[in-house]
Amino acid sequence: MAGTNRAIQSPEVFDLYSDDYFKWIDDDENKIDVQGHMKTRPATISGFCAFLDIGATTLGGYKAKGEYRDAYDRFYERVKAHQLEHGLLGNYNGVLVGRLLGLADKVDNNHTSSDKSMTPTFIFKPVGSDD
Repeated sequence: MAGTNRAIQSPEVFDLYSDDYFKWIDDDENKIDVQGHMKTRPATISGFCAFLDIGATTLGGYKAKGEYRDAYDRFYERVKAHQLEHGLLGNYNGVLVGRLLGLADKVDNNHTSSDKSMTPTFIFKPVGSDD
């Protein structure tokens, strides 16, 4: 199955190939040995392209076709759910999964005071100062 250049004739066939891909990555024969532990392959868009033996541009072409949009969206949501669930379980690197899914922590570096004056609200005094 993997690596057999397959045209996707209809959205229903897209769904079937999506199901085949997820079965393939879950199959014991396709697990990856990570330091003596057999791990499920991560579901990825690139992995799906490799599975079908098509390029990312070809897959993007299906994504752009109106009749394939729902099938592509269902597949994409399955990939995201797979990555997130395995990241939460510790099977995949949670930080990397968060970045891939755009869930990285946000840091607000706004350096203005609440009254917008940039005036400190308290003053530090040196130790031993009488004031």
